[in-house]
Amino acid sequence: MEPRPTAEELQRTIDCLNDAYDLGIRASTRTPRKQNLTPGNEERLYKKIHFLHFSKSARLARCMEAFHADAQSILSQTTSNAHREAKPNAFGSRKAQLQACLLSILDDDAFAYRPESKRTSIESLESEPKRPRSRSGRSSSEALDQGDTIDSIPVRSSVGPPNTPPPPTGPRFQATIRSYFSTTSSTDRSAPTSNSSSFRSRAEVSTPTSRNTSFSEDYDPYPLCTQECRLMEEAWDVSESAISSDPVTPTEDVHKSPAALKETLRWPKLVLPGLELAPLAVIWEVTRIALHCGVEFESISDLKYEPTESWHDQAALRKRLASHPFCEGKPLPPPSEPKAWELALGPFQSADAAVYLKADLSYASDESEQIYDLRLIPLQLDRGNRLMRRFGADRFLEVTIPSPTETKDLPDLLKRVPEFSEQVIRWLTQNTHRLVGRDWAAFYTSKPKRTAKTSQGKPLSLERIHLFAVGGDNFHTPHTRGSIPSGDEALLPDCRTNMKLSTLLEWTVGIQHNTTEQVAKLFTRIALSLTKTRATAVVAHRDIRHRDKDLGESQHVMNDGAARMSRSLAKKIADHLELGATPAAYQGRFGCAKGMWIVDVQDDGLDGDDWIETYPSQRKWKCPFEDPQHRTFEVKDWSRELRTAALNQQFIPVLETCAVDEDGMRDAIAGHLTNSLRMEIEAGNAALDSPTDMRRWLRQFGQSVESKSHKPFMGGLPSSDEDAVAYLLDAGFDQRKNRFVQDLCVSLVKKKMEMLKSKMNVRVPQSSYLFMVPDFWGILEENEVHVSFSNGFHVHGFYDTLLENMDILVGRSPAHLASDIQRVHVVSHPTLRRLKDVIVMSTKGTMSLAEKLSGGDYDGDKAWVCWDRGIVNTFCNAPVPAGLKVASLVKKNLMEKLDVTVKSLTTRSNADEMCTRFVHTAFRFHMEASLLGTVTNYKERLSYHRGSIEDEKVVWLSNFLSHLVDQGKQGIKFTPDHWARVRKEHLRTPLHYEDPDYLLERRVSKASKLRRLKDHILDHLKFSVGVPAINFALADFEKSIKGSGGECFDGDLTKLANDFEKECTTWMDGKMVYKKLRDDIEKVAKTWAQTMGQQRESLKDYSGKVRQLYEMWMSIVPADDALSSPRINALMEPWVADPKAKRWTLLKASLTFKLFYNRQKFVWRIAGRQLCDLKSLALGAQSGSSYAFVNPEMYACLRPGKSFTTQLAIRESGAETTESTIASVNELYDGDDWVDAYE
Repeated sequence: MEPRPTAEELQRTIDCLNDAYDLGIRASTRTPRKQNLTPGNEERLYKKIHFLHFSKSARLARCMEAFHADAQSILSQTTSNAHREAKPNAFGSRKAQLQACLLSILDDDAFAYRPESKRTSIESLESEPKRPRSRSGRSSSEALDQGDTIDSIPVRSSVGPPNTPPPPTGPRFQATIRSYFSTTSSTDRSAPTSNSSSFRSRAEVSTPTSRNTSFSEDYDPYPLCTQECRLMEEAWDVSESAISSDPVTPTEDVHKSPAALKETLRWPKLVLPGLELAPLAVIWEVTRIALHCGVEFESISDLKYEPTESWHDQAALRKRLASHPFCEGKPLPPPSEPKAWELALGPFQSADAAVYLKADLSYASDESEQIYDLRLIPLQLDRGNRLMRRFGADRFLEVTIPSPTETKDLPDLLKRVPEFSEQVIRWLTQNTHRLVGRDWAAFYTSKPKRTAKTSQGKPLSLERIHLFAVGGDNFHTPHTRGSIPSGDEALLPDCRTNMKLSTLLEWTVGIQHNTTEQVAKLFTRIALSLTKTRATAVVAHRDIRHRDKDLGESQHVMNDGAARMSRSLAKKIADHLELGATPAAYQGRFGCAKGMWIVDVQDDGLDGDDWIETYPSQRKWKCPFEDPQHRTFEVKDWSRELRTAALNQQFIPVLETCAVDEDGMRDAIAGHLTNSLRMEIEAGNAALDSPTDMRRWLRQFGQSVESKSHKPFMGGLPSSDEDAVAYLLDAGFDQRKNRFVQDLCVSLVKKKMEMLKSKMNVRVPQSSYLFMVPDFWGILEENEVHVSFSNGFHVHGFYDTLLENMDILVGRSPAHLASDIQRVHVVSHPTLRRLKDVIVMSTKGTMSLAEKLSGGDYDGDKAWVCWDRGIVNTFCNAPVPAGLKVASLVKKNLMEKLDVTVKSLTTRSNADEMCTRFVHTAFRFHMEASLLGTVTNYKERLSYHRGSIEDEKVVWLSNFLSHLVDQGKQGIKFTPDHWARVRKEHLRTPLHYEDPDYLLERRVSKASKLRRLKDHILDHLKFSVGVPAINFALADFEKSIKGSGGECFDGDLTKLANDFEKECTTWMDGKMVYKKLRDDIEKVAKTWAQTMGQQRESLKDYSGKVRQLYEMWMSIVPADDALSSPRINALMEPWVADPKAKRWTLLKASLTFKLFYNRQKFVWRIAGRQLCDLKSLALGAQSGSSYAFVNPEMYACLRPGKSFTTQLAIRESGAETTESTIASVNELYDGDDWVDAYE
């Protein structure tokens, strides 16, 4: 392999030039904020030589040869003139001439290609090292298929000759000329060659090789900053096609794929030259608003950033943009969270939170010239992750995109595009993407929990693409080749260093030191560094204890995913989290290890030693633990005070199957369902007593959380009914008196009841979910467990601080097999009592209890623990069936396995190429449509129609499902063809089963047709227990709330209109204004009746109509001649910034209500906001304290606090302290512990 250009050789070249000709060439020493100033000739020469040295060495050799000849002429001429004229500045003039000469030669395109020359023969070049024809070093067999390339940049039809000329003959250049013939064989995504994104096709992955692949740090040339590379590429017209390994003709590139895809699969041009020095938050906001308003970026080129408060204050910036011509008359998108904006102007992250950059790509309309529409999300705060803490939160971007592999979700136009998904994946993985002044490289993909819907309302599968900013405007060149930025730089967004994707992957998962790992598995390990955690204590290297062997046999690990830590370290972690007491266990991340860390019960903490251990089952890749971030204990969760648990629906058939007395088990579960429904119904009825009770019930019901910084409005009220009721209650309306609020409350209760019908919430008081941890000390015998509570567990019929000397049930979801719930014996041991709020499981026996529970482990899995005697006493354990072997399933062609190691991705020591192939291969695999949900649903229907979860076919499919749960990590490929083969050839069952009755609104099946003598237990619970109780409760609720009265009319809301009408009796101008206002309002009401009277359409269409009518209503103003009247002009209140809060708008709302109070949907949806203002003003200080104005962003953050809610409930119930009241409030806040701790 030929030597590559190095930084040392570059420096020797520069030194030779400076020594020989005194050119003074030097690298730039400017600060990032001064990089845009015009550089001197010395710096320009350095940049140009730097660029050519590493990317076009042959051209640089020709330039040096020409300059050497021209320099001799300049030197002889200037020396002669200097001696003859005796001018002291002659030598300064000579230096300028030499610099100008060299710049001219470096800029001269004549040196781009070697012309035919008689002086140099082909034979004379054969003895010299030759530079390969491709900058990326791809051979024809390994190269990405240029014929399939789809690029948004023009494709060249020819490239320069591959051969290079001999080096210049000057003696000062002999030492460095070797570097001009070396090759750079990297696929570099840190310095993109085009602002446009492009596709690169890929050859098939080469077969694994037994030869060990080592990677040298020398492969990485000293890179220019991205901005400098871009300027030079534009100056010399550099593109990938100009340096490709083979000539590429337009026909080879374009005509093998649809031209439309070539032109439209690209990011929009988001160039804002006036904002290059602006903070990223400002650039993000301007870009986001411009995209939302659908303007061309050229139309806002006049925006010039200045480091003033008018640019740094979000409200002021949005006001500036709203008044700009490109936004005039267009609604702005929601603002970013105020705290996120403030943090984004500084370090972009704090000890507890980070600012997230997020964007959405959605399919554009058929009329659009683009495939995707881009939408930037408002800046949001959330817990940070390891990568953010190490490299800076502003260097990471999350883009949500419709899954390209889900062909059913594709628009019809794209379904006809050959290999569309492959083209999209190439575009994502083999290019950098230019956005907000930075170049982003994709490095990870995951499936978001949320789902989207198509325009037809169908669910849409999504992918979340994680990107890293490898370069950008004002990024620095790294000090050392292949180095990573210092840790301090993470908190300095203005100081960013170029960094390759290969460097990121090396730091994240040690890719160059884990080349024997499977690609699929190592790729999933990236997720550990993206987990949202809180950084706590940094552990010294000497205090880390890496164990060589797990507990138990190799086939069945007894401590899978768990380890211990010292009490002193656990206390320091608790102090970081500001916890009052030290938890028994933490779920966390530590370098390459993940899982649960338990406080060592044999450590009293008196010696103050800090130590932590890791086991092989925890360590996911080879990590040196040198970087402090790799030695920082990151907390994802911890054991805490327990709450009563609801019964997972999958557990119910298992409980019945394993019951000795099936009728007794049914009765027990039905009793808990009845009690759960009674509690829900009582909570709804209690909410009728007062507005504060209703507000508290809304908190329990769950207000919309669409945005933490913004409550979206539809016209004059919040979009969701929950938020609308809360908004009206906050203004002073009472659901007992106002008919519109009553109707909304009934609608909410109906929604709640329908939710209970579809998803039965069976709450078992004597049960809870606990972290599972192993007994490292060997105290417990097989099938024994230990459970103790930190503050006692108090529910009806039970109060204690521990469980002892009884049998309990332990289960884990997903529960497909009868053995996924186990009956075990709970004992109390003094040594283990320190481990509170966890379930300690025995490490004795042949298989751990966690593994018996649907193949669980101890890396953070929670178990459902139940000690209710009515359920436990009738339960009998089922044996654990034998599992299925992946190898056997692959052999039968029921699934495939991706057997590709990292080192097999490339045959050369090229980390950049390997990492690009690694990401591309992993994206292709992990973006495949998952059939886990499909198979799970089929299994549920199969067991329903075959009458038992112990049916042979059901058991086989349940075991089969266990492999699909981890198919991404295990490299298992399961396609629709495989799934069809499983049903047709192995199970020999129908391709489709009808939905079970419990998923429908009413019964359609008969028990006799379902191979059973009585109803399925879920049918019984829904139709015999749940639905009758819910229907009765709903009728009772509606009767109660309507019986409390309530009117459509409210005199407080018409006072302003009445006063103005009275005033107009003696005021002619006012009378004319009043008449016009009335006429205009009636026009809006008539238009509403015409528009909304049409056939019901989707919510989106309804929202659009409301918005248009609301804008029509808001546009009602007095006639121009009337505004000359001072009294009329005073109504317009020009000093009030928000037109919705002007006195004129309040008058308009008051008159609208007076005229149309019986048409509730119209009047409240149009004028609701102003009616709330009028109500607050009318009520005044009736409660003894004045009303308060709240900023919209702050209103979105408000919620009743737990302590306030408790005290209010106690005060209203007339009790000083009641355990029942406190318990009910605790139920209200169940699951909010992390939020409380985070705040």
